[in-house]
Amino acid sequence: MIFHADRLKPFFRVDPPVPDPPEPSGAGYIVRRNYTEDDDAYYAFDTDFVPTLPDPDDIGWPAPAGKTFREWNSLRDGTGTISGIGDTPAAFAEYYAVWQDAVTVEYLTTNHELKSVADAIRSKGGMPSSLVYPSGFVSAIGAIRTGVDVSDTTAAASDVRTGRYFYNSLGEKTQGTVPIQAAQTIMPGTATQTIPGGRILTGTQVIPGDANLAAENIRSGVTIFGVTGTYEGGGSMNVMTLYAQTNASSVLNNTLYLDSARTQDLTAYYNYDYEAVYNALAGADVIEIYGTYRNDKHFVIALEYDRTDESIRLGVGFNGAVFSLLI
Repeated sequence: MIFHADRLKPFFRVDPPVPDPPEPSGAGYIVRRNYTEDDDAYYAFDTDFVPTLPDPDDIGWPAPAGKTFREWNSLRDGTGTISGIGDTPAAFAEYYAVWQDAVTVEYLTTNHELKSVADAIRSKGGMPSSLVYPSGFVSAIGAIRTGVDVSDTTAAASDVRTGRYFYNSLGEKTQGTVPIQAAQTIMPGTATQTIPGGRILTGTQVIPGDANLAAENIRSGVTIFGVTGTYEGGGSMNVMTLYAQTNASSVLNNTLYLDSARTQDLTAYYNYDYEAVYNALAGADVIEIYGTYRNDKHFVIALEYDRTDESIRLGVGFNGAVFSLLI
């Protein structure tokens, strides 16, 4: 049966259903009512007359009791491709009406109920204390701040270590800027060393000490790291006197003797064991060499090891005149 409606122009309708609905004559599509699982009522539409998916009410399919129209779907059970009223249908496709349970909405009808809602919104900070009409409820509810109140936050970026984040009093996510100082060992030296201020220490800062930093190990009058020295030197000194050949033409390359009579050759005394000679000389604090050369001119050569400042002094004297050279 062919008929024309005011808003839609179906070119045929089959109701009650027939086993095989005819194909549309042009680029058409089929919509099915789908009230129940075995409901096969349908309309076939030509897109020249009904180019978009219709509202079921407009084609005589009101919602069943307790239901509302939800969507057009490519499958009867609603698990296929979803389309809506006004969407462009695919050529020769079938669409099933999908119905859902109707939702009952109760409206506030008394001033008392409206006031209760306004008071609840106001208690959450969503609206001012002055009068607000119900038309402003939606915007007032949207103004309610949720989550943790951070308005009393006092921290600033300069209070939080770099790489860490916090929320400021405006609720903005902010990154800290305070630099960090990793673990380190600072060895004392002649120059002052510092750890810059305004840093967050992330590791142990080690400044070693030394048990030898004691007053008795520091020369008297010298202060090191707050410790004033008391060492003044002194004590016994091991002096070894050697005698060179008399009336020698040179003070160099002379045979050295252990006695003033020059009878005990230094190397012969130690059986020419040069290691023993070295050990003997190394055991002395001062090695003094005495002799004469050329016309009985006397000379003294002395090597002195100063334990106070760990220096070696070379003393040379000729006929009573003594010259000292620090080396």
